[in-house]
Amino acid sequence: LCVSISSENACINGVNEKIECYEGDLADLHVEPYAVVVANVLAPVLIEHHERLLSALAEGTQSRLILSGILTREFDELTRHFESVGVRLLRQVTLAEWTSGLFSR
Repeated sequence: LCVSISSENACINGVNEKIECYEGDLADLHVEPYAVVVANVLAPVLIEHHERLLSALAEGTQSRLILSGILTREFDELTRHFESVGVRLLRQVTLAEWTSGLFSR
């Protein structure tokens, strides 16, 4: 559902030729590096597969990693983990019990 809604929104906004939506298992992720990577997954899965996720993120300070689907009570642990591997938090947004974060290399 998330991928189909993302694809629809890309079409509505005229950027469908510029983005690729992917649904799959993080453990099997093998894609070329992108300037923006979005993952809507629970924190323990993001932490476990951080290396594979970061391999999909292009090098450079302009690259952005957007992580969502994170329980607010787990967000600080996730942030500490990603900061320990060289990614820094730029912004976070909380809605009820869910928090999303915008990160950069």
